[in-house]
Amino acid sequence: MRYPECEENLAAYCRSWKRHGIFFGIESGRSQIKRLGRIFPAACCSLDAGWRAEEHLPALSLNVVSECLHYRFPHSYTDRAKRGRLNPNFLNSRLLLREHIFAVLNNQLVTPRHVLFPIPKISRTEGVSSYDLLARLEAFLDSLPGSYDYAVQLSNPELLIPALFDTLSARNVALVMTDSNGMPSLLDQILSPFLFTADSLLVVSEMQDATLWRLGIVETVRRCVTEKKQLYCYFRDQEEARLHHGLLELMQMMNGDLAKLSPIKQRAA
Repeated sequence: MRYPECEENLAAYCRSWKRHGIFFGIESGRSQIKRLGRIFPAACCSLDAGWRAEEHLPALSLNVVSECLHYRFPHSYTDRAKRGRLNPNFLNSRLLLREHIFAVLNNQLVTPRHVLFPIPKISRTEGVSSYDLLARLEAFLDSLPGSYDYAVQLSNPELLIPALFDTLSARNVALVMTDSNGMPSLLDQILSPFLFTADSLLVVSEMQDATLWRLGIVETVRRCVTEKKQLYCYFRDQEEARLHHGLLELMQMMNGDLAKLSPIKQRAA
């Protein structure tokens, strides 16, 4: 299929799914998001990107980039003096205020659909219990301004326990599903009965050719439609032709009866 024709078909599919509360988009930089806004009804980018009111935008989710999200600073951290050290300000919301993140948010001329907090993976060798981390997360979320819809992206599979879902649900904070950094597959995650902690669910993932990955996306869409929850599915920045053709194949796979494609239905048959 020719590339322009692929874009037209993909845009039509995205518009159709949007009517059912399913928003497909990309996680990328501002320039690519603007260029592909005619195709995708949603996008995710870092908070430092500024937007003007006259710019045509999809539903926009903003990733917070903050020092306070690191439990231990990575060895590639920009501040050399902090590399490899424990962070005394881990999940300290006062640091967010000092970093003027909410001032930046308030100055955006578009209202973000979600404000995302991606928390990097914490090594098991740190010896921090899941419940200690959840206690810190609770205090962090409770101290945030109530003006925005928040979402949390975790990179530790051992945190996907009922206590986490209770913490997020009590505060109407959405969960971000991701299959990177050793997390379970999307299919394994969507089978959790506690997954919906807010009115929407988010997915951030690389585009993949694997059947298991596609079934994970299909089952996520199916369950969100069934549960009447909005889904924001973001695919990470990559070569556009590969992204578009891969997404078009995924859309065509979903174009049939999602219930028949459900692995749950298949196992029950």
